[in-house]
Amino acid sequence: MNSYNKSLIILVAAFILVEGLAVWQADFLRCPAWGDERHFIETVRAFGADMGPERIRDYREVTPPLIYMVYALWGHVAGFDSQGLRVLSILFAFVVYVIFHRMLFTLFRNGATALYTTVFLMINPYMLGTSIFVFTDMMTMMFVMIFMWSVFEERPFVTLIAAACALLSRQYIVFMVMAA
Repeated sequence: MNSYNKSLIILVAAFILVEGLAVWQADFLRCPAWGDERHFIETVRAFGADMGPERIRDYREVTPPLIYMVYALWGHVAGFDSQGLRVLSILFAFVVYVIFHRMLFTLFRNGATALYTTVFLMINPYMLGTSIFVFTDMMTMMFVMIFMWSVFEERPFVTLIAAACALLSRQYIVFMVMAA
């Protein structure tokens, strides 16, 4: 087994362990909406009930609508309760960490460096919170990671799609696009 695959398998195990501990510590299944999560969930529910042009044009948040639309679509599958919506945040986090790990491995050609750095990012309290609660950050980070990877790998179509999705998640991402 090569260094990358070994490192990736350990990363997946570490992700399951860290996220599992975070979910357990946060009392994921019984924990009521936490902080700003309350109004994000309300907005997701509103988008779940009506995703028409009027809703997209006028809703109570300051962030662009893509995040609420994606969570609303997920809500139709997993339910609009906080626990069902939180699962999507965990899935976004997984994608963020796998892409981050891949980029680091490509840069350093060292599985241990990619693994330890990604786990260090994963255990950051900010990342832990955004990965288990319904916040707007993790989906945005996912698009940023896809954008960075696609620039690095010179994939212009993926770069375009990731940039558009990132901008429709957070407007200040325009600085990332200009930098690239």
